[in-house]
Amino acid sequence: MKKAFLFASCIAFFANFGFAGTSVDITACENGNAEECAKVGDYFCLTAKDYTKAKKYYELARESGNIRGIFGLAILYANGYGVDKNPEKVKFYCEEARRINPSDGRFLVICGGQAK
Repeated sequence: MKKAFLFASCIAFFANFGFAGTSVDITACENGNAEECAKVGDYFCLTAKDYTKAKKYYELARESGNIRGIFGLAILYANGYGVDKNPEKVKFYCEEARRINPSDGRFLVICGGQAK
């Protein structure tokens, strides 16, 4: 039940932050556009269900401090999508995101408040 809620919440989150119905540009990502890397990660996570590629692009986004990429990694580790479930990594990524933007409302959905 909690996993289904988290996944449904994540889909709603990505739809509200510009993923739904948009195209992705892998070339822009590879040229250093961190937000595009996060969008490519969203595509592989939500549409293609290729979690290995999603992780790759979320990590590229994270390297530039992109909060969307950081949350994407937290989602993968929270649900065990393409990685082993790892609550410690979820907490690490949530804390990293909180340092970037402490007032971000996505913490309740993705992190369950655990980075407070």
